Amino acid sequence: MNTSTMSRVFTIVFLLSFFSLKGQDSTMSVINPIVESDTLTFLRFVNVGDSTVFTSRMLDTSKATILFYFSTKCEYCEAEMRDIFIKPEKLKDVNLLLVSGHNIAGIKQFLSPYDSVKIQNTIAANFYILKDDRHIMRKKFIYSGVPMFRIYGKNKKLFIKHEGRMTIENLLKVTAMSEK
Repeated sequence: MNTSTMSRVFTIVFLLSFFSLKGQDSTMSVINPIVESDTLTFLRFVNVGDSTVFTSRMLDTSKATILFYFSTKCEYCEAEMRDIFIKPEKLKDVNLLLVSGHNIAGIKQFLSPYDSVKIQNTIAANFYILKDDRHIMRKKFIYSGVPMFRIYGKNKKLFIKHEGRMTIENLLKVTAMSEK
């Protein structure tokens, strides 16, 4: 083939590709848009420690809830986790859900530098390390990255959405505000 023929073939293939994509694009529609719930009524995860099912019905209803969604490959999430495990006693008055979509072995590996037994003994009744086995976070929450926090008041209504770093002190300030 000479260069003129190759140029024409390339142009035809390009135009066909362009118009076929344009045709697909014009027929696309949003079938199931995400509408983030403003309550904790739909949560279901797997407990990383013993593989039992966790549901939001298991939460202490007299406490506000901090949901922290993290990735085992995120350095900011690792920094947040360090803060949590250094000062667990500060979180004894809230439900704390640490949730990841990674596999259980990966979550355990990620948490291996931290003394999860110590934190569970400090705030055992309201501390959960969970795997999102059904991808609820992707299906039910709107976020652009991790770390991602949702803070719910005692009434289990969403109070604040936050993405990015947040100190324990700020988490607790916001949690206290949610109870007023």
